[in-house]
Amino acid sequence: MPAEKSPLMTRRHFMRGAIGVGLVGLGSSAWAGRVEPFWTQTTHLDINLRHLPREFDGFTIAQITDIHVDEGQMRSHFPLICDRVTSLKPDIIVITGDFITSPTRWTQAYYERNLHRLKAREGVYGVRGNHDVRSGANARGCNMQLAMKATGIKELFNKVHTFERDGAKLHLCGVDDPWLGSPDIDKVEAQVGDGEAAVLLAHEPDYALEYAQNKKFGLVLSGHSHGGQICLPGGIPIHVPPRSERFPRGLYQTDGMWHYTNRGLGTIAIHKRFFCRPEIALIRLKAA
Repeated sequence: MPAEKSPLMTRRHFMRGAIGVGLVGLGSSAWAGRVEPFWTQTTHLDINLRHLPREFDGFTIAQITDIHVDEGQMRSHFPLICDRVTSLKPDIIVITGDFITSPTRWTQAYYERNLHRLKAREGVYGVRGNHDVRSGANARGCNMQLAMKATGIKELFNKVHTFERDGAKLHLCGVDDPWLGSPDIDKVEAQVGDGEAAVLLAHEPDYALEYAQNKKFGLVLSGHSHGGQICLPGGIPIHVPPRSERFPRGLYQTDGMWHYTNRGLGTIAIHKRFFCRPEIALIRLKAA
């Protein structure tokens, strides 16, 4: 007859298990706070861009977003990120908003010292995010437009920049923050001819459904969600901010238009990342 299990042993095993779970929890918290926020991933994407001329086949875009330099680790880490992005030697670099969270005077000066580290063959471009607008940055001594201008970054707030190669065109478009800014997508679309290749920078990803309707853009690049920051295994977000619930991270296609939600670089509120590494996206455009 088999011996009965000792209740003492059962409690001992339970305590060992509880201690193990606690240690795993502590280790996970340390990882999420001290390792993963600095473990930046470069995501390589090939996109068959609608109407892209052969002259622009292989054109590369490095995208960064949601820096939030006044929070978490980014004040010390951002210069290294800039150098890493530049080392990829892209044709252009784009920043899709949320440079800051709650600006102070040092944030403008900080960017004026560091944004010049971003270098690309055909320039660096940026748009505003909801925090850049909501924070009342200009009134609080942080004018990102001035910082961008001082470092040679071209702001695309409801503007279009057109690249030309042997008469062929590629439009890089930007819309001011769709949620809290002064977006004018009609003005932007009016500058893109039918059958011309165009990429749009827009901070919040869920507006992609609107942008797909008129078939002006072959690709939209966004951020805002931080990929969720804290995720379940497999990168499933536990929570994402409004205007990113539908398209929280990664590559999507709607009515023939590609759109990509970058996980961002910085953190906000909870300065941790778990199953959600910070991201640089390197996108290579391909002619269909």
